[in-house]
Order: sequence, then C-alpha cells, then structure tokens
Amino acid sequence: MNEFEEKFKSFDNRKLLKIVEESAKYQEIAVEAAKIELSKRNLSEDEVQAVKDEFSEEKINAKTRKEKFQKIENNAKNFGTEFFKTIHPFQDEQQSLYRKINLIVIIFGALAIYQIFKERKMLVAILSYDLSEWDLSMPIYFFPIIILPISIYFFWKRSKIGWMLFTSYVIYNLLNEIGMLYVTLQWMNQEGYESDSLMNGLQLELTEMEYLIHQPNPMLYLLIIFFYGATLWSLNVEDIRTSFQIDNKTRLVTFVVSFLLITGMIGVII
Repeated sequence: MNEFEEKFKSFDNRKLLKIVEESAKYQEIAVEAAKIELSKRNLSEDEVQAVKDEFSEEKINAKTRKEKFQKIENNAKNFGTEFFKTIHPFQDEQQSLYRKINLIVIIFGALAIYQIFKERKMLVAILSYDLSEWDLSMPIYFFPIIILPISIYFFWKRSKIGWMLFTSYVIYNLLNEIGMLYVTLQWMNQEGYESDSLMNGLQLELTEMEYLIHQPNPMLYLLIIFFYGATLWSLNVEDIRTSFQIDNKTRLVTFVVSFLLITGMIGVII
C-alpha cells in the first residue's frame, strides 16, 4: 500500500474520479491508488457517468468563460490599437471611413462628457425646480447638453437619425458662435465709457462691472467657428453621407429644419 491509498480512503467519489479523469495532472501512483479505491466502492455505471457528465459540463463552462475573457481582451487590444491609429497625427495612408467616423465620435463623445460634468451642478439645480416654473429658456439651455450624447450614440451606431441630429447640433453651435463673434465685435467697437461724463451713477456702475468681467477674444470664436465648420464639412463629404444613406433631399431638410429651429430659439431668447 502506497501513501495515496490510505489518504484516498477519505476522498469522496467525485474527487477520486476527477483524479482518474485528469490523470495527466497527477503522479502515476496517485492515479493507480484512486482506481484501486474506486474499485473497492463498487460504483454503478450510472453513478460514474453522472460524475463524468458533471466534469464535461465544468470543462465546457470553463472553456466558454475563457473564450469570453479572450474576446474581451482582444476587443480591448483592438480598440486601443484602432484608437491610436485614429488619433495619430501622421498617417501613412488616407484615413478610412471607419477611422473618420471613430475620430468624430471620440472627439465629440469626450466633449459631451465634459459638458455634462461642467454643467452638473446647474443641471441638478434646474431639475429640482417645479416644471410649472420652467420657461422657454430652460429647453434652450438643455438642448446642446442633451442632444450631443444622444446624437453621438446614434452616429456611432451608423444610424441615419444620428447623422441628422449630430448635423443639427453642429449647425446650432456654428451659428451660435458666429452670433457670439458678432456681439463681441460690436462690444469692442463701442466708444470708451470712461470719457462720457454725462453717465449717471447706475450706468457708471454697470460700466465698471463690464471692465471687471473677462471679455472673450474674437480669435477664440474664429477658432471655434473653424472647428465646427470643418466638422460640418466632414459630415457632408460623400463617403460619410453614403455610409449613413443621406441623400441630397435629406441633407437639405436637415439644414432647413435646423436653421428654422435655431432661429426660432434665438427669437425666443431675444
């Protein structure tokens, strides 16, 4: 009797059968001792087969889990590689349509997250108001914050509605920045308030406050206008429009509806 025969007397049938089934993992004398112990227990074929079926099911489940983890790992590696190729500033060849779309999703997806994080306190405060207290300025405030993540999601899904919503968002911001540039230039062209000795106390107080508040640089607005203008151009390149099944009629409708909606929103504000 070897050391394993005595030890295996306390093992249940399942453990012993596992040693026999996976004999490559154990010493030869351990496998022989397991077989001897099993022979002493006079197990029926049904009992042995039931345990073997359990082992087979465990192996299948373990293989399935391993394949899932491997798939997740491969997807993560592929995403990382594709992300790097997408944002790499030096491309050996013209960017594929897939990478163009991914680049747009990455940039504006990050912008959507930033917007929500930046405005989180204001959003919580507004949502805490009673809906009856809302005026038309509330939906206008929410529009760019809500429409961007929704449009980016459907754009990422290569949905036609995603292209239309995202294009509307870009047009909205493009016109908004053009308007802000115009207002800033108008403000900069005004005559200096300090030389006006006829101002009353209230006007003088407001003027001093204006000097304290930082006024945006027109160059910043020009850069933002260029950014959204370039994005709008990219969305209307033939290969992207074809990918989203956007014909000239759909594009025209999107532009007209977006323009009317935005001018209507501006009219409400004014």
